[in-house]
Formats: sequence, structure tokens, C-alpha cells
Amino acid sequence: MKPRLAPRGRLAVLAIVFACAAWFHSLHTWDILEALFRPETIARWPFEIDRLQPRLERIAQPDLAPGLSTGDLIRRVEGGEVRGLPDLYHPLTKKRPGQQVRITVERDGSTFDRQVTLVPEGARAANRFTQILLAGVFLLTTWLSVLLGAFVVFRRPGDRLAWLLLALLLGFAQALSSAEALAQYHSRLPAMAILVFGRLAGTLWPAWMLWFGLDFPDPHSRRKFLPYLRWPLTIPLILIAAVRVLAGIGVCFDLSASAPVVRLATDLAPVWFWLSLLPIGLFFANLGYKVGLERAPDARRKLRLLLWGASASLTPMFLLLIAAFTWKRGDFTQFASWIWIPPLVLLMLFPATLAYVIVVWRALDVGVVVRQGLQYALATKGLALLRLALIAAAILLALDLGKMSGMHAVNRWIAICGLVTAVLLSRFGVAWLKDWTDRRFFRERVNAEHVLSDLGDEIRNVAGVEPLLKTVAQRVCDSLHVAKVAVLLSNDGAFHTEFAAGYPAVVDARLPANGAAAVRVQAAGQALRVYWDDPESWVHKDLRASPDYEQLQALDCQLLLPVRARSELLGLISLGPKLSEEAYSTSDIRLLQSVATQTAFALENSRLALAVAQETAQRERFARELEIAKEVQEQLLPKKPAPVPGLDYAGVCQPAQSVGGDYFDYFLDDSGALYFAVGDVAGKGIPAALLMASVQSSLRGLLHGGVQDLGEAMKRLNRLIHMATPKNRFATLFLGRYTRETRRVEYACAGHNPPLLHRADGEAEWLTVRGPALGMTPRSSYATGETVLQPGDVLAVYSDGISEAMNPGNEEFGEPRLAAAAAHAFPLLPAQEALQTILAEVRRHTASAPQHDDMTLLILRAVSR
Repeated sequence: MKPRLAPRGRLAVLAIVFACAAWFHSLHTWDILEALFRPETIARWPFEIDRLQPRLERIAQPDLAPGLSTGDLIRRVEGGEVRGLPDLYHPLTKKRPGQQVRITVERDGSTFDRQVTLVPEGARAANRFTQILLAGVFLLTTWLSVLLGAFVVFRRPGDRLAWLLLALLLGFAQALSSAEALAQYHSRLPAMAILVFGRLAGTLWPAWMLWFGLDFPDPHSRRKFLPYLRWPLTIPLILIAAVRVLAGIGVCFDLSASAPVVRLATDLAPVWFWLSLLPIGLFFANLGYKVGLERAPDARRKLRLLLWGASASLTPMFLLLIAAFTWKRGDFTQFASWIWIPPLVLLMLFPATLAYVIVVWRALDVGVVVRQGLQYALATKGLALLRLALIAAAILLALDLGKMSGMHAVNRWIAICGLVTAVLLSRFGVAWLKDWTDRRFFRERVNAEHVLSDLGDEIRNVAGVEPLLKTVAQRVCDSLHVAKVAVLLSNDGAFHTEFAAGYPAVVDARLPANGAAAVRVQAAGQALRVYWDDPESWVHKDLRASPDYEQLQALDCQLLLPVRARSELLGLISLGPKLSEEAYSTSDIRLLQSVATQTAFALENSRLALAVAQETAQRERFARELEIAKEVQEQLLPKKPAPVPGLDYAGVCQPAQSVGGDYFDYFLDDSGALYFAVGDVAGKGIPAALLMASVQSSLRGLLHGGVQDLGEAMKRLNRLIHMATPKNRFATLFLGRYTRETRRVEYACAGHNPPLLHRADGEAEWLTVRGPALGMTPRSSYATGETVLQPGDVLAVYSDGISEAMNPGNEEFGEPRLAAAAAHAFPLLPAQEALQTILAEVRRHTASAPQHDDMTLLILRAVSR
């Protein structure tokens, strides 16, 4: 078995390749933009130089190069020896047009120096429109290719086709770039890297195109056209690439020594062009060959889409290049612009098509893609741009009317008002044009929308479940050309087939309400696509071991649609494949979801009277049960504090609802020590109240059972709660013990608010021993702390319903206000009155805002014995 690179290793390779490509194309982009917008700052030689050796080939402006003649050999530039092309051109990056450069030339065996004045790039600029158009398309296409290729590999790093796609797109992007023009203005090593990367990628991309065509969509498939030509066509391209790379290295370091290799690479350029047509042609031949043999609908759609997309994108440009090589010496811009602009723009379609068929699991059919593309272009953006153009034209015309001195003022204002009215009415005109475009070009989709939207009016008048389901199924079949439809309704804990159409035999499918399929649909809350040919689909992962798997196969389900009303799953609609084999699009699912919603409302209306009666009885029963729960919870809270010498204490709990999750408790042990606690269970209502009762009983059991260490009691209580409650349930708790002989307070905290200790001298401090909330993890440890209550000291233990009480402006009561209220109340009032004073301050702060959380407060005041 061949060793495979780990996912992180693949991503590291991707990062390196992408960094190289991004570096190359960033340099190329900067070079193009600078040549476009600042050509006057780029310095060029006033003569042309032979590419095989540093010899003057033609002097365009002799007055700027006095004393030089054709055939002179350049030996030095600004004192630097000239061996490769970067030695000739890189020094110019430090110069500006109009400046002079000292060069040393050799003629007839003798050398001499001359001063040459540089010319700006703009002096030889071509047609401006041609430059901008070529630059824009080339930059968009190259960056689109690089980014899409990297994105596909990032999404699917283990897919061989993704890496082939990356190599193909990098080569395709490089084929549109000029590595030679970019490299010569850098020093030797960067120039060499640019040439090696550019020539290697640009030469081999037809080979990667051949490999991609042979392996797509399944590299392991035997359905391949002329696969034995893979290497015979790839090896010559590799050899040509090697010659080009060697020539690139040679022109960077020694032009004279590498002249034979450079000449060979130049002679191989047309050979490469005509040779590259063979693997490219075999790429298209494989796509066409596989379209007729592929059985999987999705793979067949992808092949068709790739074949049409690549043909539409590349064929016009290849024909243009062949014509240019034949008549225009390779420069297609010599043709009329209307001839070469469309093929140039179509090039951007190629990388987008390649990326789409790799990343998207369910590709749309060619006709669907074309229709949606036309609709987006015509009915959305195009018409909006048309309206903007009309508005701009109206504004310009109004300005012209305002300048006409010979026109009467009344007529001028009438004309301007007419223009304003026309602009306002253009909105309705564009809407009419959009509707006409939909009806003219997208009639099938519009008909489906109208049919399914009119269904709501029809089913309101249908009486009975079976006629309703028959109407719905028939409309869905007619509008979307679905062969098989089955409707399953809930009954006796399962979804049974109530109506089916399009099946050769009677269908009696049954999906349990708690089965894998129903649970998955209920959790998703929307339609689920069923892909039988995708091993990663949820239907294989979740249902393989479930009876629902065979039931859905019997239904030939391609889309499972929930019928929901008021978040209740009333039924399921199973849709088979379309007659066109197209996948269900997003717009299809949106329309079908609307149909399912209308069906659910119709079903719900037929059961409404019974549901209302049952709900009324249930609410009455629930209200009674809630009242009983409230009474039980009140009985669980301590009523009257037992007398403790030297201590005055009181507590209160005010639930936000009838029952709550807050809890406070105090009791004496056999030694006379006072245990006190304040807890807060996550949530509200009956679930929180039940957990609160469990916390109270468990805590009392532990403490009465002989557990003296508060940290150990917390630890055991945490384990009990974790075992007995769900993972999303937890509680906070502050537990303390007061010893009357020593006035010492020992305490432990499980995620609860730190209590406030107000000393007799007016100082306030917070007891901040920390520990995790109860029930979060099975094993937690809890530290303990201690303090001493001297006469006049007051300890206030509270829940977050006190500190987080909100006023109408969403401002919390907060610990600072609590400390201020304590400073006012604690020095003067007994525990019960101080408690009521604090609650009154909280109510004054919240004013008319409703109580959102339970509020619990326990106060212990040390007094003289």
C-alpha cells in the first residue's frame, strides 16, 4: 500500500503552492497595473535587444543612443557585467524615463562607454482600449483560476481530482501570463524562480487537462477513451517543459552559453502549440465518450455541464489562436475587436465550470444552469441597470432643458415634470418587462410557481383528507414532473402511507415517529435530499441499520418533505426522481415547502375543533398541577428560623413563575451548628423546581449523614446531581455553617454569586471562594473558606435574580447597588426588616419591568448574646 500524506501535510503543500502562485500573480498584477496607469514612470531602452545574446538588434530612437549602432554587444550596464537578461533590465527599475544610463558596448573587438537616455513605457503603448480589456480579462481569469483551484483543494484535500484541478488551473492561469516579461525586471534569483514556475506550469497544463478528462468524474472507472495515450502525450510535454525551464535558467545567468537551449526552446514553441491540441482534444473526447456511458445521473449531469462549459469557453479562443498563428503571427489582437473580445471574455467560464463540477455534489443540468444564469443577468441585474441608465439619461436631458434659453419657461417646466413622471413610472415598466421576460424565457418555472401558489386557494375548499392529499400530489406531479409521490401521515406513533401516486403496486410504507428518518426530518426542520449514490449521505450514515432505510428505498425517495404545523410534524411527503433526472433545486424546495405548509394548515383545520377541546382540558389540568407544585415547593422551603444565640437570620424566595428553581435552606445539626444554603437551578418552571427539590433533599441527607467537611459535601452532591440529571441541567450553590461558640462561618461555593459581608465598621467584602457549578462534570473539587461574624456584622447570600434584576432600560441592579442598599439597611434593621428593605430597593429599581428570574435572599446578622 502506498503511503499517503496526512491531511495537514496536504494542506501544507497547498499553502506552499498557493503562496508561490500568489507571489507570481501579485507581481504580474502589479506589473500590468503599473503599465496601464503609470506608463510614464516605467523606463525602457530606446532600442531592442536580441533575445539570444545582449546585442543591439534595432535602434528605435538613435538620438537617445548616440554613438551606438546595430550589432553592438552590451558588456556592462552602470558598471555591472551583463550575462543574463536581468542584468540588462533590472537596473532600469531604479531609473525613470529621461534619465541616462551608462553602458559599455563592444564593437569589432574594442569596447567603449556611451550614455543612453531612457524612454517611458507610454512612448510605445498600444491601443488604450485593447490594453485595458486584455488586462482586465487576464487578471480576472488568472486570479479566478488560482483562487478557485486553491479553494477546491482546501475543501477536498484528499481528492485526487481536486489536485489535478489545481495543477490544471495554475497552468491555465500561467498560460495567460507572460513570465518572460515579468522576470527580466527582477534580479537573477527571483527572475529564475519566476521563469521556472511560469514555464513549468504554462507548458504542462494541456497534460493536466488530459489527465483530468481521463479521470473525471471517477479516477477508478474503466470508462475512458484512449487511456493508453496518457503518457505518450504527457512525456513530450514534460520534455518541452524541461527545455523551457533550462532555457529560462540560462537567460538569467548566461545568455551566450545558453543560446543553443534558448534557440531550441524558441523553435519548440509552435511544436508545443500544435502538440497541446492533442491532449486538449482528448479531454473533450473523453467527456463526450463518458456522457453516453455514465449511469449515475449526477455524474452524467456534471459531464454534460463540463463538456458544454469547457467547449463554450475554450473553443472560440482556440479557433482564434489557430487563425492568429496562421495569418497574424500569433497576435489575435490584430483582428477586429468584435472578433476577439467575446472569446476572451468566455475564458473566465472555464475555471468556474471546473470548480463547480468538483465542489458541488449535485450539479444542475445544462439547461437549468443556462436558464438561471439568463434570469439572473436579464431579470435581475440587467433590468436594474437599464432603469439606472434611463434615470441618468432623464437627468442629463433635464439639465439640457434647463440651459435652453430659447424655450419658454412654462414649456420647460412641463417637459421637466414629464421627465420626472417618466422616471417614476419606469419602476412599473421594469417590473412589467421582468414579468414578460419570465413568461417568455422561463415559462416552465413560472408555470410551476403559479400552479403551486394557486394550490392554496384550491385546497381550502377540499373536504376530507383523501381528496386533499390526492389534489396536492397531482399538482406536484404535474408542475415539477415528478414520477412518484407518497404522503405519509402520523397515526398511532408512526407515519403511514395515506396516499401514493405513480407506483406500479400498492405502497404501504411505515416510518416510526421515533425512527431515524422522522427524527432527522424533525431535527432539520426542512426538506432533506436523499442521495442513494452518495456514500457520505445521511441516509447511509443514519439509516443503514434502520428499517426506515428499506422503506425509503421502496418509495424511491429523492426528497423527504416535512408537513409541519405549529412546530408539530403532521406527516411526510416523499418525492421520487424527476422525469428529467435533474436534482431538486433550491427554488423547487422552496415551492414544495410552501405546498407542505398549505397542506399542513388544511389538515390542521380539519382537526381544529378536537384539538381546541383537548388543549383546553389539558391547560386546566396543567394549571391545577402547577398550583399543586407551587404548594409543594412552598412546603419545602423553611418556615421559621430556629433560635440561635448571637444570630438573627431570615430568608425569602420569590419565584418568577408559579414555581421556580431558586432555593434557600437553614437548619441546625445535633451540635447546634447552623447550616445555611442558597442555590439557583438553571432554568425556570417545573423542571427547575424538580431539580431544586432534589438538591435540597440530597444536601440534607449528606449533612445529616455525618459529612462534616463542606468541600466533601459539595463534591458528593455534585456527583449525585451529575448522575441524576441531563447534561444541560446544573445548579449553583453557596453552602455555609455557623458555629455559635466561636462565631466562625465556614463556607464553600459551587459557581454561585459571592455573598456580601458587611462589617460593623461599614467595610464591605465579598466571599469569593470559587468552584464549578453542580452537575457540570462528574468529578469536581471544592475549596472552603472561613470568616468570623462579630456583633454588628451582616452576611447577605443572594441569587442572581437580585443582582441581575433589570429596569425598563435594561440596566441591572448590580452588586454596587446591593452594597449601597446594605450599607443603608444593615447597621440599623433586624434581619427580616433588612431583607424586606433590600427587596424594596430591587423593586424600586425594576419599576414596571417584569420579573425575569427567581429572587432569593438570605441574611445573617451577628448580635450580642
